[in-house]
Amino acid sequence: RRMRCKLKRIFTLLIVFIWLLVLLSYFQAPKVQKNTILASSTFDETSYISKTKLSESEDPYHRHKFNQRISDELDSDRPIPDTRPPQCLEESYDKRLSSTSIIITFHNEARSALLRTIKSVLDRTPPHLLTEIILVDDFSANEKDGALLKDLPKIVLMRNDKREGLIRSRLKGVSVAKSSILTFLDSHCEVNVGWIEPLLAQVEQDPLAIASPVIDIIKTDTLEYKASSNYLKGGFDWNMHFIWEPLLEKEMKDHKADTTHTISTPVIAGGLFTVQKQWFNQLGQYDPLLEIWGAENFEISFKTWMCGGSLKIIPCSRIGHIFRKSHPYEFPLGNGHTYLMNVRRVAEVWMDRYKRIFYRARGGNMNEPLPRIKERRLIRERLKCRPFDWYLMEVYPELRSPNVDELAYGEIKQIYKGQSYCLSESKTSKVLAVKCIPNVKKMQWVMSVTGMIQNEKDKCLYASKKRKRISLKDCDNSDFNQHWKFMIRERLRHQATNLCIERKSDGSLLLARCENFSPQQKWSFTTKFLF
Repeated sequence: RRMRCKLKRIFTLLIVFIWLLVLLSYFQAPKVQKNTILASSTFDETSYISKTKLSESEDPYHRHKFNQRISDELDSDRPIPDTRPPQCLEESYDKRLSSTSIIITFHNEARSALLRTIKSVLDRTPPHLLTEIILVDDFSANEKDGALLKDLPKIVLMRNDKREGLIRSRLKGVSVAKSSILTFLDSHCEVNVGWIEPLLAQVEQDPLAIASPVIDIIKTDTLEYKASSNYLKGGFDWNMHFIWEPLLEKEMKDHKADTTHTISTPVIAGGLFTVQKQWFNQLGQYDPLLEIWGAENFEISFKTWMCGGSLKIIPCSRIGHIFRKSHPYEFPLGNGHTYLMNVRRVAEVWMDRYKRIFYRARGGNMNEPLPRIKERRLIRERLKCRPFDWYLMEVYPELRSPNVDELAYGEIKQIYKGQSYCLSESKTSKVLAVKCIPNVKKMQWVMSVTGMIQNEKDKCLYASKKRKRISLKDCDNSDFNQHWKFMIRERLRHQATNLCIERKSDGSLLLARCENFSPQQKWSFTTKFLF
């Protein structure tokens, strides 16, 4: 009997211990469940990455413009922090969501970064929501960069027989995609836990929406995964540079009340988004004559809004992205020229009379013919899309349209030792150079063709031979002490004294003898017009 009681006690303790283990695992921080389909893969990861490893003396940034040495050392399935707002963890999604075809294009990508992109998708996407991963190798120098990946699950591999660029490579992927929903990813990103369900839910709920994740930052130097702000949307200036902008006050209020609330954005960054294939096709897909890289995000954004759709940033979907400071690959016609020609194609089809503002800012011959541009205009006519006036009034009212007599406008900025300083009015009405804050009114200036530099209170920059400290006065075009000239070497020269604005270490601004290579005298406007 004693033995039986003893065994009973041991059995009871064992049951309690097992329950404690179950409870402990339940209350631990959630971990991403790895996809079991990877277990059957014969892919040799170590061999794949080691074939392109750096020598000890090689610059780790030379090939890919981010730290390849650290990238190669990281596990392809490394854990990353869950950066979703806490409210997202309470969200539930229809179990009958459609699956998606994921399209990833690459050209001479770092193997370790490309592999982490793919493995993150396989690890963090429920198998029933992943139809396929279409890899389009845009004529990489080493064909095996893509060929060796075909042993991974769900991979469909394609290779261009010449360099086509991002746009035509993506279109090649679209042409074979089996799913009714398309998801585009860059080749140097990592999807986070629960990333795909909110994107799919958005485009199923609203088939005319394009859904973009919040794009987290993977640091160029350390490859550390960092959360981005939940309170940003995409915008642009008249140079047609994409910028991240803070939400408007009402948008911020709505989003803080519900952090799962989708964010309407005038433009998307363009690298990462989900869209219904039928809607993408109806919009005319991408312009196939956009070359290599650039402006495709403006084209897809303008026509989506203007032709009856919408662009949404989904806070509960997070994807990390390596933001490089420069392109690691060559543009056959040069980076600047290629981008300018791409933006011209977008402007000529979608921006109506506002294209003239772009031409004033960037230059270029408005009358130079563009091949097959009529085809793109016919798509707009067929869809009966709204004018760009409507887009500016209803979608992006905060984008300021300059007057014809303006030479430049926006922030007057100086970058010194990695820090940005902007001209700003102080509380005592002085003008100082302080750390830049985006979209702050007191840091916004307009320079007229006559050389007056005016703020939003109709006060103008002033200095004199006797008073060399920069101050503000009521604008008076007849006062020569309020006239300035923006020089070729980005100096702001006072026309009455031929002296230049110089920033001192305390942020004060004085007139000083012009020095062509003095960084404290170098200034730039957000937008400067050429004519």
